[in-house]
Amino acid sequence: MAQIRIDKFLSHAGICSRSKVRQFLKAHSVSFRGVRLTRTHDHIDTAEPVTIDGEQIGDLPHEYLLLNKPMNVISTTEDPLGRTSVITLVQSTRPVFPVGRLDKDTTGLIILTSDGHLTHALIHPDSHVPRTYILTIKGIPLEGAMRRFRKGLLLEDGATLPTSLTLQKTYEDQGETFSLLRATLYEGRNRQIRRMCDMLGWDLIHLHRIAIGPIQDDGLASGEWRPLTQDELHLLQEAINTKSQGLQSQSE
Repeated sequence: MAQIRIDKFLSHAGICSRSKVRQFLKAHSVSFRGVRLTRTHDHIDTAEPVTIDGEQIGDLPHEYLLLNKPMNVISTTEDPLGRTSVITLVQSTRPVFPVGRLDKDTTGLIILTSDGHLTHALIHPDSHVPRTYILTIKGIPLEGAMRRFRKGLLLEDGATLPTSLTLQKTYEDQGETFSLLRATLYEGRNRQIRRMCDMLGWDLIHLHRIAIGPIQDDGLASGEWRPLTQDELHLLQEAINTKSQGLQSQSE
C-alpha cells in the first residue's frame, strides 16, 4: 500500500497548493475511510478513495474557467476582510483556484482551474506565456519613455524582461488628454505594470487584461465567466510548451 500525506496528495491531484491545504481542510469535508481529515500531515492509502464534500476525487474531472474580473474583486480564495473574491463569481463542481493574480483595481481575464499542473506551468518563470493589457494613462507618453518600457526597467526585484508596447489612441475627456496603450508582458511579477508606470512617471488610470497567451474574449462582460473550450485548452498547452519567441528582438 502506498502511503502519502494528505497535503501532498491534494497538491498532486491539483486540488490546492500544499501551502493552502490547512485552509482547504477547514473549508471542505475531506474524508478517507469515512473519517474526516483535519491535519495536513494525516496519511492516506492511495489505493483507496478520498472524498471531498461527498464526491470521490477520481470521479471529478478538472475544470477550466475564464472570468472577466470586475473592479474591486480580489484574486484569492479567502479574505479575512470579507471582500468579494473571484471564487464567489463562478460555479464549479470541484474546488477551483485562480491562476496567478490580478490586483483588486485591475480588471480583465483570469483563469480559474482545479488543475494544479496547468497552474504551475502557467505561472512558472520559465513559461513566458504572454499576458496582454490595455493601459489608460493621463497625458501622452514620450517615445523615449515607451522605448524604456519596451526594453525593460530595473525594478527593486531586478530588471524586467522586454515587452511590447504600442500607443492605441489618445482622447480628450473633460478637458484632459488620455492615452490607451497596449502592453504584452512575458512574466508575472507582483504589480509589475503599475510599478513600471510609477518609475516612468505615468499616471495610470486603469489597467485591463485582455489576453492570457492565446486566450481572449472581448465579448465576455464584466463579472461573466465561461468554461474554456477544448480548442482553447489545446492552444494554451501549446503556448506553455513553446517558449516565447521574439524577446531578444524586442530588446534591440
